[in-house]
Amino acid sequence: MARFWLLLLATLTLTGVSLSPQYATGAQADVDDFSYASWHVDYVLDVDAEGRGIARVTETLVAQFPDFDQNRGIVRALPLKYERADAAPENIGVTDETGAPVPFEVEEDDTFRVILVGDESFVRGEQTYVISYTLRDVILPTADRDEFYWDVAPIERQQPIAEFSGRFEFAPALAESLTGASVCFYGPAYSETRCDITRTAPDEPGAAGAQADAAVFSIAPFSLPAGSGVTVGVALHTDSVTQPPVRLPNPLLDMGPIVLAGLAIAAGLTAAVMVWIERRRRRQHRGVVVAQYEVSEH
Repeated sequence: MARFWLLLLATLTLTGVSLSPQYATGAQADVDDFSYASWHVDYVLDVDAEGRGIARVTETLVAQFPDFDQNRGIVRALPLKYERADAAPENIGVTDETGAPVPFEVEEDDTFRVILVGDESFVRGEQTYVISYTLRDVILPTADRDEFYWDVAPIERQQPIAEFSGRFEFAPALAESLTGASVCFYGPAYSETRCDITRTAPDEPGAAGAQADAAVFSIAPFSLPAGSGVTVGVALHTDSVTQPPVRLPNPLLDMGPIVLAGLAIAAGLTAAVMVWIERRRRRQHRGVVVAQYEVSEH
């Protein structure tokens, strides 16, 4: 299907970031000229059979399109890697608010896996898209702890969101490793403006549907301007999950460049010393050498 989507931009902190621009044919008006009535994210974090961190993500986006033929759907782009490990979304699905399937395609470039939601039909008014996918290795080790530190709303988004909200459930296997520290930032790139994230008690509405002994953090709805993203951080004790091999210490890979650099420096110094010795040897005084000849007897 011939469709044109806008240039994707991304900003990374720790974490992966995604975009949600609009797309349509070039003959249409500005397809970015719409808004979101709400954008809710739901993360369920757990470990797989290998003990590696995984996340099952559901995003419920309620778009408000103009009442004329301008838009055909939305585009959601998610990074392929996070801190060297593969992070491309898998098991992608898209439905409407009733659970009915919504057509979509998946494309990929060097940086993003792109979910193109919709088909050739125009959409008007309020449209709900429920995008689900899974992520791997979403918990990162630091010097003194592990962290779930993730961009949960795209920063390079040209549409305002009237109400952004989030729910983050840590399965029992991870809940027991939580330190109690959490943080939420919102705004443009590198913003340190805080948003409220709270741990929800088991009997509170935000914890509904959670597994027994799970821990749930919630972000209450708040307005998010265009060009503002949301980043969530939750701390866990060290070694709460198994890290992918690419993040594990590897003496050969970690020390190899240092060793090679050392050898190169040593070789350079050796060559310099040899040149100095040779030049000094040639300058040493050896006296006058006189050729002596004897007269032949014949």
